[in-house]
Amino acid sequence: MDNSKEILSYNKKAIDGSLWDNIPHNNGATTHNHKLEYSLSHVIGKYLSETKGTIKPSSYKDKKACLDYITELLGKDYPITKLDGAKARYVKECLIKTPKNRGKLAATKHLTLTKQLNITGLDRFSVATVNKYITYFIALIDWAKNNSYVDKNPFVGMKLNYTKHGKREVFNQRDLNLIFTELDKGKDGLANDDMKYWSTLIFLYTGARRNEIASLTPHDIIQDPASKIWYFNITDEGETKQLKSKAAKRLVPVHSALIERGFLDYVTKVKRMKGKDLRLLYSLTYEDRSGWGRKLTRWFSNNLLEKLEIKSKAKSLHSTRHTVITKLRAARVDNHDVRVIVGHEPDGVTEAIYNHQSTEHLPALKEAIEKLTY
Repeated sequence: MDNSKEILSYNKKAIDGSLWDNIPHNNGATTHNHKLEYSLSHVIGKYLSETKGTIKPSSYKDKKACLDYITELLGKDYPITKLDGAKARYVKECLIKTPKNRGKLAATKHLTLTKQLNITGLDRFSVATVNKYITYFIALIDWAKNNSYVDKNPFVGMKLNYTKHGKREVFNQRDLNLIFTELDKGKDGLANDDMKYWSTLIFLYTGARRNEIASLTPHDIIQDPASKIWYFNITDEGETKQLKSKAAKRLVPVHSALIERGFLDYVTKVKRMKGKDLRLLYSLTYEDRSGWGRKLTRWFSNNLLEKLEIKSKAKSLHSTRHTVITKLRAARVDNHDVRVIVGHEPDGVTEAIYNHQSTEHLPALKEAIEKLTY
């Protein structure tokens, strides 16, 4: 009986970890520290170390700053396993109460976060900012779940519902008619060279970001041997290519409207040209600060939109992206497919495992993008 009690006691200690509490350190040897391994600071550090190098330095810095918030709020030694629904709601409530520019304001910059939350009369985080933080928390916990730290993600579904104020507006039908009429004038219109003409069409038929399009080479336009579908290979491979996030690396089918306008002949023409770092939009030049896209912004926003009397504070080159997203959703394209086409971050762990670079999904994405009509 005594032996049975000793065995049960030993098993209990082995399970709860107390068995190892009395084992002496020998000659400075390191022992496994379960508490440290599951601390927020340790898990975040591991996650960021895998993230670094896969996104732009500015995006990495932004992500790290947001993740630092949760360790500042809960403590760097807080166990990630204790992040449940109640604690996630608490984090969300604190975000809502957090003063804007808290690290710069004289009233808040010398205070701890918990004290900053109690100061009244200050502007608080915007809804967009709160949702940005929650997006980063979702991504962190998804990673932790995939790496067997936790079983579920309590931040999923925590984002605030809102309508952006001051966001870029979409182009209405009158705007689009003016743009396409100008494009159809060819050499006699404002879009009187290849860069102006094709960049405008690619923006409107992909919803891609400025530097994603600007950094394309003619060899990034590829035909899938199996499906025969032509697609844009949007990638960060190459010295002068950078993408906003991992999700931005993707395959986007070429819309039939582009093909009908002679896009594939144009691609062949550029492939035959000679020149160092030749881009698909071959007249673009590279700058360290703005990449390949500066000329596109100046042409589209300051020339085309201005002369067509479309330009406003809310309408610019980036409005093409919002227009594509809005039209795809209006055409009842699945939100998941919309996110893949435009390179948005996945919504949760299920979408995170979807391979944006697999040609297997091209037929479904081709069907989706063909619903984009003007």
